[in-house]
Amino acid sequence: MKFSTFIPKLAMLAPAVLLLNVEISIAAPSLQGAHLTERGSHIPEHYNIVPLLVTGNINGVSINHTGTVEEIFAQLDAEDNAFKLSDLAVSATSDLQTRDTAYMTDVNCIPVLGQTWNRANGGAISTGINYLRQGYMSCWVNAHSCARVSCSWDSGIYFCNNNNYNAGHPCAQIGDYAAAIYNRCKYQKNMFSDKEVGGQAWDNGNWNVPVHKDRC
Repeated sequence: MKFSTFIPKLAMLAPAVLLLNVEISIAAPSLQGAHLTERGSHIPEHYNIVPLLVTGNINGVSINHTGTVEEIFAQLDAEDNAFKLSDLAVSATSDLQTRDTAYMTDVNCIPVLGQTWNRANGGAISTGINYLRQGYMSCWVNAHSCARVSCSWDSGIYFCNNNNYNAGHPCAQIGDYAAAIYNRCKYQKNMFSDKEVGGQAWDNGNWNVPVHKDRC
């Protein structure tokens, strides 16, 4: 083929190649974008923050939602006339006794080695624990990921999964681990200041519950 005839054919082929490239790009979305929501300095290296999935029921209302327990309860309050967030506030007690911790292996109070966490507001963590103990709920998180379970007043409870598979546990158990941190790791600067709390509780199933200051 002469070079003079090859050039026009190449020019005709270029748009087809370009179109094919566009189609391939559209057909192959980034897997990272499908799973990663954000990466925080308070999360272990190579771990991602992912949305928490909550399933189960509370007061006869079915749950299959994502978000923190506060966000989910607000959604249910708007979606279902049988669910009233104000009723939970009344039924929630100040009982922060540790309950289901048979498989808990350790509790480390802030400062936690390798982390730069600050203590959270004790009252906000107490409310989050009481919410997690409501109904019959299961909390789910992806493999090698952390999900924010509760967050209010810049105080967060997380559920971190160190396994190679997705994990689900009773939300009440996660609340119990947070209660263990609350009971062991309370701090108060003086009699006029709010109680602060922070730390990390570990389970022998290779998952853990961090409690620390956060941005909500």
